[in-house]
Amino acid sequence: MGLFTLFAIIILLAMASSVSSWLSCAFPPLCSRAFTLGLPVCITAFIIFGIWYTRTHYHLGTDGLYYACYLLFGFVFLAFCTTAIFTPIYFFSKFLSSSILRYLGPIYVGLTLLVWVLSLWGGFSTPQLKKIQVRSPQLPKLKIALLSDSHLGRGVSVA
Repeated sequence: MGLFTLFAIIILLAMASSVSSWLSCAFPPLCSRAFTLGLPVCITAFIIFGIWYTRTHYHLGTDGLYYACYLLFGFVFLAFCTTAIFTPIYFFSKFLSSSILRYLGPIYVGLTLLVWVLSLWGGFSTPQLKKIQVRSPQLPKLKIALLSDSHLGRGVSVA
């Protein structure tokens, strides 16, 4: 296992742990130790195994596993970002003994799902082609093309 893989596991586990901890605070019935500790470990293990397996094995089922792992990875990241927004709100409203506490959980889940659906929609939509003409008498006549962030293959390879 390389150092990069170890850092990826630690970061993914930390993101998933913060999301499950926040959900346990927002939805007290979920405060079981199995949920708060088990869910992040299961999610991290599934994603890391799936990414490793689809890089070393190629057959009919690996495409579905590959996309499931990366979609789940993206969902964990977006949920972590939403958690970073909602955690200060949660703690401030707790100190103010505000009645907003009972609405934060459902609002959090709704916003996280909305951001995820919008991200999927943007990811699966057709890329836009933008043409820009730059004219300068000091430059020779050239045509330059730039292609970025294409994600044409399965995953990103360092080789």
